[in-house]
Amino acid sequence: MQEGRLYLTARVNGKLVGGASIYTKTDKHAHIASYGIFIDKNYRNLRLGTILTREFVEIAKKHGFEILHLSVYATN
Repeated sequence: MQEGRLYLTARVNGKLVGGASIYTKTDKHAHIASYGIFIDKNYRNLRLGTILTREFVEIAKKHGFEILHLSVYATN
């Protein structure tokens, strides 16, 4: 994986209901990837977030990242 972003999407019956992305760093922070995720409020509690997160953890490991950083709003 090169510097940039990688996206995964969650679809239910072809409808986009969520997604996640990794943004990679460079230089002395090349071992860190920032992670973001969203799930449509009507499709939460279906384990979609868990599935996306597990997939990105595996992708991060395969690419040698040591830290996967997630920021979350306090209201989420």
